[in-house]
Amino acid sequence: MSNPAYVVTKHPGPLYLDGSLTLSTRSTRDVSKAINAYIQTPVLPLPDELNRVISGYLDKHEKYDEAAADRLQEELTAIYNKSVKGRHEKYAPFLAVLRQVRPALRTPARIVQWWDRFLDPVLENLNVEKGLANEALKNILQLLAFEEDQYDRPPAEGPNIFADRLLSRWMQLNALNQAATGSGSSDSKERFMQEAIMTFGKSDAKASNTAPMSPEPALANYFHRAFSLLSTTTSSGRSTVIAV
Repeated sequence: MSNPAYVVTKHPGPLYLDGSLTLSTRSTRDVSKAINAYIQTPVLPLPDELNRVISGYLDKHEKYDEAAADRLQEELTAIYNKSVKGRHEKYAPFLAVLRQVRPALRTPARIVQWWDRFLDPVLENLNVEKGLANEALKNILQLLAFEEDQYDRPPAEGPNIFADRLLSRWMQLNALNQAATGSGSSDSKERFMQEAIMTFGKSDAKASNTAPMSPEPALANYFHRAFSLLSTTTSSGRSTVIAV
């Protein structure tokens, strides 16, 4: 097998593609090659060199570009299908990459595709792959706590489509466990979703105490109800604490 054209090394200086391309070139193709090379033998945290390539790309595309976002989505999807799908050891590294490039994807329509692709595989491998739960939780919390200017969002989509998916999936898992066990016991999948909701609920409550007005009152009320329900049905002994 031939070596990839783009090699991420530990060299502290400029990165080169085929020996000639430096960080001054920050196209979609460049960042795609950097991500593709990294994901072949990924490590966490993300290498500084890869972070610099992604940062350069985001700087170049600071002003939202619909066509560039579409190209990036296509490149990421191709990398996922070829090198990540079905390989649980690469889920956490690829989620870390997605978290870094998320500002360039911009619209929930693109980002929710990754939510739908990763949610089931992540839940199935929480107890298999070290670090996957932490990285998944970081991504979920970042999606839930976005600022208004981070996304182009049609008003009809409601307060937060990610919150809606999170709560819906938790309720689905809760109902399945109730039907299967006939009790309030929960499995690792449900506990993970519970932890995501409760962690966000706690952080959102702290933020609201220091902010004069929440930018998302509908979302705050939405999560307040879920947080209250979880707080009364989940004991501390059953809750899985995930450090972030």
